[in-house]
Amino acid sequence: MSNAWLENRMVHTCTIERDTGTALSSTGEPQSVGSAVASDQACRFGEKTEGFAAEGRGFVTRNVNLLMLPDNADIELKDSIYLLQDSDSNVVMAGTYEVNRVLRRRDIAGNVYYISAELEQVETT
Repeated sequence: MSNAWLENRMVHTCTIERDTGTALSSTGEPQSVGSAVASDQACRFGEKTEGFAAEGRGFVTRNVNLLMLPDNADIELKDSIYLLQDSDSNVVMAGTYEVNRVLRRRDIAGNVYYISAELEQVETT
C-alpha cells in the first residue's frame, strides 16, 4: 500500500482463513478444512449503523461490522476472520466472522485504494 495516511489507520491485525473443502475426521465424519490465507494481516475493524425502509415495519436500522484492508489483501466472500487484535495484541472483537461482502474502493484513476469487507459474526468465544 502506498498511501501512508491510510496505512497509519490500519491499527488492527487479523487472520483470514478460507474453506478449502472437506476431509474425514478420525471418526469418519466429514469436516470443513480451512487454510490460513493471511496471518497478522493489517486491517481496521469498525462498526456502522445503516438504516432502510422495511415494508410493514417502517424504518429499520442494523449494525454492520466492517473490515478495512490494504489494496493487495487476499480476501473473498465466505472467508473467515479470526483474532482481531490491536497493536498490543489485545483482542478487539472476540469470535469468528464470515465475510458477506467485499468492495474494492477505487480512486479517481480507477486504481484500488483499499478493500472494505462486511462481516457477520458466526461464532462467539
